[in-house]
Amino acid sequence: MTQNSIRSLILIGISLLTLITASFTVSADVDRRTGVFTLENSDFYGMERVYSSDNADSGLFGFGWVSVYDSRIDISDEYLNVFSATSRTFHNFMRNEDGEWEGKTGEIVETDNRYIWSYENKIFVFNNQGLVAEYISDDNRYLLEYDKNGFLTRFVSNEEDDYQVITDDSGRVQRFVNRDASDADDIDYTYNNGLLKSVTNGFSGVHYRYVDDGFLSRIEYSDDETMEISYQEFDGLLRVEKYIQGDSKESYKYEMISESEGVKSFSVDYTLSEGEDTLHYRVEYEDIYIDDEYAYTRHLKKYKQGELISEYRHMSRCSPISIMRYGRTTKFAYDEYDRIVYKESENSILEYIYNDINKLAYFQSTSKHGQESKKWIHFSYNENEDLVEAENSDGLHLLLQYDDRHHIVNMRTSETTIFFTYNDFHKPVRIEVEGKGALIVVYDQNGEIESVDTEGKGHSLALTITRTFQQMLSMLKPANIELSL
Repeated sequence: MTQNSIRSLILIGISLLTLITASFTVSADVDRRTGVFTLENSDFYGMERVYSSDNADSGLFGFGWVSVYDSRIDISDEYLNVFSATSRTFHNFMRNEDGEWEGKTGEIVETDNRYIWSYENKIFVFNNQGLVAEYISDDNRYLLEYDKNGFLTRFVSNEEDDYQVITDDSGRVQRFVNRDASDADDIDYTYNNGLLKSVTNGFSGVHYRYVDDGFLSRIEYSDDETMEISYQEFDGLLRVEKYIQGDSKESYKYEMISESEGVKSFSVDYTLSEGEDTLHYRVEYEDIYIDDEYAYTRHLKKYKQGELISEYRHMSRCSPISIMRYGRTTKFAYDEYDRIVYKESENSILEYIYNDINKLAYFQSTSKHGQESKKWIHFSYNENEDLVEAENSDGLHLLLQYDDRHHIVNMRTSETTIFFTYNDFHKPVRIEVEGKGALIVVYDQNGEIESVDTEGKGHSLALTITRTFQQMLSMLKPANIELSL
């Protein structure tokens, strides 16, 4: 569990509950370096889809669109590859000596013809067809079922909303039928030559238009709002020329400055207009091409209304070595493993030292102003690479103990000791503060918090837990350390 989850536990301590409701959302973006237009939609209850103008693949929602549920795995005797659909990247895994799948992005747990992958605080469960059968994100859980052809037939959101899914002969979604509601809650998808044409239900709808080569060019919403996109060709690719939504308008012009073997320098002049307000920007890129698949920006300059406002210089691994913003420069240095060891800004110098297991062992901050110029934090770990001790120059001292699942069971500071007890689903059910009492957390059958009760001094108990976690977070922030609760 990450530091964000620890903050959630603080909310448990003061008995705050958050309700998440479904909504239709849209967000659009233009990558100014590549000229790629992306559009993110959430139609209902977790059915998210993303359009990208550089995506020629076809998924659940036709050409150019991709959903997290288009992710899949391919398996051989020795290799397992996960395709993450929304990022359009492949993650490779190999069997270790114990027969388990290991890779740079974690582990794959194989059980009962299913493959479980935890990645970026999300959990994917793939079936024996290599398709997403379960997806968990932000405490939301989605279940999917397929026919023998691998076409989606059922979608369940948080075990509450149960949809029958109707697809065409190519596996594209045509309709979501809510099994427990009226026809007004059904969602219909139509296509033209494999391109998503419309998404409608009883209350609202959206229509899509494309230029002849399949690039999204116009979006029409039921409230008469529109979005328009036009394109230009530069360096062999189509890139956004104009993007208009309501009173907002973005215009782009690309120009090659110079080109040599493995190096391209080009500029992007763009204008952002909101009503009568208009801003002009120019970005100059110097890109290094390692091969056909990989490139990075070595040097970047950004101008606003003709004035240089920022400048970036990067090394070969894309890590910045110098960043200038509005006249203020920050410098960076790295070791041979591309780990940051030095960062100098106008106000401070930060230094990092690592141990043999690639964990941050020592962090020091030196102020360029003031009497108390140096602050430091020291970290220690056990043989399982779990953090067991942290101590800083302010006198804060933290000791941690873990169970065999790497969950914290004992947290001790100079002021208090907190004990944790978990259920079979790895969720904390009892949080006891020595000498003050305990929080008792009850979950429903879906794993959601149902109630929080106290034993002992309730108000004092909640304040102690909150203060202890806040102290711990402030200590661990420089190290970017994750803890499991």
